[in-house]
Amino acid sequence: MGRGYVPYMTLGEIEITHTCSENEEEIMVYFEEPDEEVFFKTLKVSLHDFRVEKNEHFNNYEVDRLLRFCVNNYNSIVEYAKVGGIAHA
Repeated sequence: MGRGYVPYMTLGEIEITHTCSENEEEIMVYFEEPDEEVFFKTLKVSLHDFRVEKNEHFNNYEVDRLLRFCVNNYNSIVEYAKVGGIAHA
């Protein structure tokens, strides 16, 4: 499967997407939130080790909250990533 991102869900104003892959170590989760000052805040997380790959404008508290989201949704995201996204589940 390609490295494009597929929708997972919206949490408040945060759009959450992920890559699709049979290999759990390749799955990335991407968070994007509109912001009046910087246009968009973005966060890219490697799902298998919860490592922040890229953070633009999310503060430490927000990053911690989104990493907890990844931990709590790990199994669902992996399941959907393996079948091409939630639309294909």
